[in-house]
Formats: sequence, structure tokens, C-alpha cells
Amino acid sequence: MRFQNRIYPGDVYLGTKSVGNLFFVTGKGEGFFYILGEAEEGAIVLDPLEKRFLGIVVEKGPISKVMRVFSEDFVEKVRVENDRESVVGVVKGERVPRLSVIEDIDVTGWKVYFESEKWNVAFKEYLFIGTVAGRDEEYFLLNVTRDVPDRVIVIGVVE
Repeated sequence: MRFQNRIYPGDVYLGTKSVGNLFFVTGKGEGFFYILGEAEEGAIVLDPLEKRFLGIVVEKGPISKVMRVFSEDFVEKVRVENDRESVVGVVKGERVPRLSVIEDIDVTGWKVYFESEKWNVAFKEYLFIGTVAGRDEEYFLLNVTRDVPDRVIVIGVVE
């Protein structure tokens, strides 16, 4: 994987195959933001500078719509890890995103990553969502950065 430009990465490569492109953000809302250009539905959107997961493309068009973890429609599988172990969980989007894990353990302070079989190895560091802030009855609450940069990387599916 290499980036062509250090300040704002452009195309993202796995080996010699281009798998991602840079898009400009045109509008921001609570649970969604919009990017200029046609991005495939289901593609994941990453912050190129902070190296974190921002959302999933849900509508393709001249301006594509990206759903964030703050949207009530967001429900995705995640990996929750600390230095020694990891567990699978599910994040449910809300103003403060909620995490549930199958195992009966306290994961407060652990890091949460978007779980994607396609991208886990190559982009693990870019799939960071946030950290577990604490517990609220049956759910854990996530601390997730709200800001969206002016430019984002959209990663599609490698054929």
C-alpha cells in the first residue's frame, strides 16, 4: 500500500491495483455527510490524515451520501481490542453510538475497529472507529470523533 501524496493521499493501492480515491466533502449532517462524486454503495469512507473510519456509502449519485455511526440506521459488526485480546461486537448508531459484545467482559477503554473481511489486514489502522468510554446498562458507549475532514478516501471492492 502506498500513498502518492503525504498531505492529502490520493489513490490507495494494494500491490499495483488501485482500490481507493480521494473525494471532497460537500455537506455535513448529524448522521450523514455528502461527498462530491459517484461512490459505490457499500464502499467504506476513511479519514486519510487521522487514519480512522468515517462511514459507509449508502446512496450513489453526483453527490454520494455517507452514513456515519451517529445515524440511527447504522448497525455494523466491529472488532473490540486491547493489547492482549479482542472480541467481536455490534455498534448501533445513535447520537452516542452504543456497542454490545457477546462475551461477558468489561471492554471499557478498548479500541473499536470496523470489521470487514475484505479490508482488515490491509487497512486495519484505518478502520479505527473510537474507544469504549463506559457502560450504560446493557450497552457500552463509544467515544467517537465527530469532525469530518474536507477530503476523504473512499475504498471500493477489489475485483
